[in-house]
Amino acid sequence: MLAWLLDFPKRPYDDGYNYELIYPIESEKSKKDKIESDSVDTTDKEDGSNIIDTTTESLSPNQILKKNSNTIDPKRKWKIAGVIGILLAIIGGGYYSTRGSNSQQCMIWMDDHYERIACDSSVPGKLVIGVEENILNKLRRIKQRDTITEKHIGSIWYKKRSKDSIDYYTYGCPDPLNPKRDLDRLTDYMYNKYLSDNSVKYQISKTDSSVKISK
Repeated sequence: MLAWLLDFPKRPYDDGYNYELIYPIESEKSKKDKIESDSVDTTDKEDGSNIIDTTTESLSPNQILKKNSNTIDPKRKWKIAGVIGILLAIIGGGYYSTRGSNSQQCMIWMDDHYERIACDSSVPGKLVIGVEENILNKLRRIKQRDTITEKHIGSIWYKKRSKDSIDYYTYGCPDPLNPKRDLDRLTDYMYNKYLSDNSVKYQISKTDSSVKISK
């Protein structure tokens, strides 16, 4: 990109190209001869052409910058402006996309499922945790326990809340009510004891969807 801005020839760089034909390297002897030649010319001149222009000494820094900027090729100005504009657009777009993606990168448990929420949000009685896409999309608390059959053994998870209360879930992951513990996979023993026709009788409360076991 720098070579493009400076109009450097033969882009991209070619190892087989002789760049000395365009930018010849002066030998030490030619440099010395040139210095001696210049010194002779300046001593021989009597027409005042060798007087150094000191007009810039009286200019302010802003005026000097403005004067120097006027000497830049207009095409190069457009190139530089274009590159700067592209960089600003990339930086700005990345900032806002990152800001937008981080705005809802957390989630909270809402009775029977997770919902997205901004990480800086605070909901009384709710634990804000980082988003896990699989958990967010797959985890549901099963409200109708009579839909669980023997074929669901091994593919349903549960957690006993108390001696007579069990919650069932559709996905294995940390317990949404206590993420420090994991949900347990439904086994033959648990199914036969609490869900099969020969199991302990249970009731489904309308106000509390957890299993109420009655002996």
